[in-house]
Amino acid sequence: MKPYLAELIGTALLILFGNGVVANVVLDKTKGNNSSWIVISFGWAMAVYIAVFIAAPYSKAHLNPAVTLAFAFVGKLEWAKVPIYLTAQMLGAMIGAGIHNGDVVIVDRSLEVKNGKVIIAVLDGEMLIRRLEINNGKKRLLPATKKLSSIEINDSNVFSVWGVVTYVIHSV
Repeated sequence: MKPYLAELIGTALLILFGNGVVANVVLDKTKGNNSSWIVISFGWAMAVYIAVFIAAPYSKAHLNPAVTLAFAFVGKLEWAKVPIYLTAQMLGAMIGAGIHNGDVVIVDRSLEVKNGKVIIAVLDGEMLIRRLEINNGKKRLLPATKKLSSIEINDSNVFSVWGVVTYVIHSV
């Protein structure tokens, strides 16, 4: 297997299993609803293990643009390979999240915005697709990829929810 394909598959599986355990814990009517942080931590640990197990023999399992850049900076990866690795990792993250290039996202603006829902939000003038987490009255926007950090919503932010994502339609 080519290293780039290994990065794509590894990153896709990392995001798929990692987000899967989070969805299981935060979404209503799932068997793992309201489990503790330990379930999420263990699930992400297993997601990392699976991704590394699959990708490591072929690419050293960077699975993250920061790791790829660090390898390049210390001379363990040729700079010419960096753009291809980064592209594979970003495509893998989108595939793992279930959203592909060219997909159509169906949004229902009439639905109630709840914890665990994927939403389209406008934050300080920027439109984002993120999973909403509401915990003890505090709101966070969770990305589908580890390359992005979660965003805490506070009083200094201009924040509005445009709608709740209900479906993703893949083109054939």
